[in-house]
Amino acid sequence: MSSIGPPANQRFASNNNRQAINAQQREQALRNQMSSERSQVDTGRRDDERNGNSAKTTLANLLTENQVSMIFNVSVNTLRYWRHCGDGPNYVKMGRLVRYHTAALESYLQRKTCVSKARATAEEHRVAH
Repeated sequence: MSSIGPPANQRFASNNNRQAINAQQREQALRNQMSSERSQVDTGRRDDERNGNSAKTTLANLLTENQVSMIFNVSVNTLRYWRHCGDGPNYVKMGRLVRYHTAALESYLQRKTCVSKARATAEEHRVAH
């Protein structure tokens, strides 16, 4: 009984390799997209600073839902749920478009930063004595 094609263990190995390569290619494409977006934003900022256009600089600091979801490593639907509950970072709504200021994201992170209980207790003890 002769089999056609490679043995099963080789087929699975090559399939796993293909999946790993596809995942690597997707990650690399995402990195390339983010770096090109950053360079476009940075170039726009430098030009605006030279020309004195502060309004364009403010607009350059606006991020899309997809960009914020990649930064926070959450899904776009999670951001939408946070907006619905009033829990997420502050946002700007222009018609159907939703944008986030980078400063609003930083202040959101500050609000959500927690101090460990042990460290807080040690600080209180040190301040009290």
